[in-house]
Amino acid sequence: MGWLRLFLAIGVAVNHSPGWHTSMFMDGTLCVQSFYIVSGFLIQFIVSSYLEQHHGVRKFYGARALRIFPLYWIVAGVWELWLGNPSAAQAWHERQLLPIVTSVFTNIFLFGQDALRFFFYDTSTHRFWLLPAGLQTLDGVIGGNLHLANFVNTLGQSWSMALELTFYVLAPWLLRLRNRWVAVIVIWSFILRLTLSYFGYNGQSWINAFFPQEVGIFLLGALSCRFYRSYIESGRWHGWIQDRAPWLPSSAPAFISLIVVLYWETQGRQLWQPGEVHLFPLRWYQAHQALPLGWWVTLFTVVIALPFLFDYSRSSKLDRWVGELSYPVYLNHILVLVALQQFGFVADWMTVPSFAVMVAVPMLLCVDRPLERLRHRYLRSPNSANKGHVTAYPLNLASKDYRLLWQCRAR
Repeated sequence: MGWLRLFLAIGVAVNHSPGWHTSMFMDGTLCVQSFYIVSGFLIQFIVSSYLEQHHGVRKFYGARALRIFPLYWIVAGVWELWLGNPSAAQAWHERQLLPIVTSVFTNIFLFGQDALRFFFYDTSTHRFWLLPAGLQTLDGVIGGNLHLANFVNTLGQSWSMALELTFYVLAPWLLRLRNRWVAVIVIWSFILRLTLSYFGYNGQSWINAFFPQEVGIFLLGALSCRFYRSYIESGRWHGWIQDRAPWLPSSAPAFISLIVVLYWETQGRQLWQPGEVHLFPLRWYQAHQALPLGWWVTLFTVVIALPFLFDYSRSSKLDRWVGELSYPVYLNHILVLVALQQFGFVADWMTVPSFAVMVAVPMLLCVDRPLERLRHRYLRSPNSANKGHVTAYPLNLASKDYRLLWQCRAR
């Protein structure tokens, strides 16, 4: 599954690069949302493992913070020292307290960066205002004194990490719900998405940055992980295949799903939107309609493929190493793009992802690997908060009474 994670990160880098529309990659919005599914799968697996091993919620939060923040602070710090943020600097110069406080908080802690995509800032009145439903703009300046509120963000792409952190905060509670309640939340989020789209709330921010809508996509990944734990890891799926179709490889659904995605990315595009260069063009979200068929097909094939891809690749050290490159690539690709342009190199949809991967390798080896060892030491340390107070009883993951994470009984 590591190769899929890297592919999605490269897809985002491609879509932020000049000439991206000539590439065969899916739209960057779809790459981000596919990564939400992967995150939901991995966090469901991680949380259940943490609690089965008596690590507890506090250590889950600590390990996630060590994973997310140090690399982000390094890339954001390089950007600020080298390029700065002229709009935020103007706010500092004019002593506009509200954008200063917003900038400091969101750039250090990430939380709130996703919410800023729904507001604009009036430099004449020094106030934030909610964006109108019909306003569609990707530019930092709306007009006159009006700026999109996320101008205070140092890294333009880090808003999606704020969504990830929100999911991490809720994960220890959301991911202990029974399957039927998780399914209810998923259905509710998709109904909300379609309803808002019908009433004109279908701009880019509403499509991929409104957490009540995106939580359903995260939880699709969680359900996919639950299928893996209950049927594949337990051996039930392999036994079923051996009994009914011994000629079929047990990992076949994963590769069939990927073939479907590839088909929609190539031959399938003419079936529903003739004349478009790309299956998921940048402005597909501007149509006042429900999300296109290709969006549904791709996301649900990713959900189907993940359990089998994970089972096929979980023992591969190379696959894990490749997957760990995805986060540095996602963080550094716009900085790499600007650097290539500043130093006179060709910056297009091929060179930017290539250099982003090359820069990600030393980031992984010099920063993330030492932090990984620190995370392991942190997890092995005694958990005084739980010692003598709680005993964890892991449930049978294949049972019908399925509460994936834990049962706790106070002594």
